[in-house]
Amino acid sequence: MDRAQNLAGLASIAVARQSMGEAKWQTMENMRRAAYIHRIVDCMLTGQVARLPDTYRINPV
Repeated sequence: MDRAQNLAGLASIAVARQSMGEAKWQTMENMRRAAYIHRIVDCMLTGQVARLPDTYRINPV
């Protein structure tokens, strides 16, 4: 993915956030966090430390 595609993706996320309302966005954010934690636990339990997800937070533009 190049920079232009990345920026276009971030812009579409920002539009989606504005169009769905704060409560629905928070539900999606909570589900994303739960999936992230689930992946970390799964990797740790199976000994796949090299496959742990990145720890930085993605901030839409």
